[in-house]
Amino acid sequence: IMLFVLVISVLIAVGISYLLINSLKKLKSKIHLIKDGDLTVQVNIKQNDEIGDLSEAFQSMITSMSSMIHNIRKNSEKVVNEVDSLNSSVD
Repeated sequence: IMLFVLVISVLIAVGISYLLINSLKKLKSKIHLIKDGDLTVQVNIKQNDEIGDLSEAFQSMITSMSSMIHNIRKNSEKVVNEVDSLNSSVD
């Protein structure tokens, strides 16, 4: 009976380790895409643990970064349009 309990415990530990490692590998691959500039990445690791929290934090960060970049582009276009307008009025 002791051996049976030990085997079951080891199998459970291996299963949990596999799930954690697999989730971390998925998150790592998404982070590499983000690092390379792909802000369309969706980090959808739904877990009720720290890895799930980390996944949600990364998704929130991606959303914030995308919004910032959008605003920077929009403001840059406004500046370019204003400069063009000023250049036209000078001519």
